[in-house]
Amino acid sequence: MLKMVDENLNSCNLTGATLLTLRKRLGLTQPQLGGCLGITEQTVRNHEKGRHRLRLELWQFKILMKLMKEAGMSLEDLPNPPT
Repeated sequence: MLKMVDENLNSCNLTGATLLTLRKRLGLTQPQLGGCLGITEQTVRNHEKGRHRLRLELWQFKILMKLMKEAGMSLEDLPNPPT
């Protein structure tokens, strides 16, 4: 998790593959996830396809964590960063 959150604790980075995996494990559509995070479906889609990098604010990351908890997931369920 430390590599996902920047030094200033203002935002975090998730790879497109990580976001896609997480969204599918949560059983959410792109519009549903975008609605939860306050971003558009197109932004979710573009990030998942690697067209641009999504920087989530800390409040958005907290929402992801809440969704994961509700789905019975933990940080350990997130894919490991590539080596």
